[in-house]
Amino acid sequence: MSIMLRPTLDVMKNKITPGSIPPESIIFEEKNLKMIVYSGHDDDITQLIAFFNLTNNDLVPYASTFLFELHWKEISECADS
Repeated sequence: MSIMLRPTLDVMKNKITPGSIPPESIIFEEKNLKMIVYSGHDDDITQLIAFFNLTNNDLVPYASTFLFELHWKEISECADS
């Protein structure tokens, strides 16, 4: 897994299931964490696209963005929809 991606996925996993990641493995202070922002080059975006097997063999345009969002719903809301 990508070195850049691991901390973000660990934070998301720990938000879903608190305590699922050992505290010493988490590099961000999570208490009030709302967003993680990385800055990189087109090669970084290309690697993320390849990691998720989303490639269509096009070049990544200048100033591209790759976003991850974690959404939460009450279980009762899910049952109603």
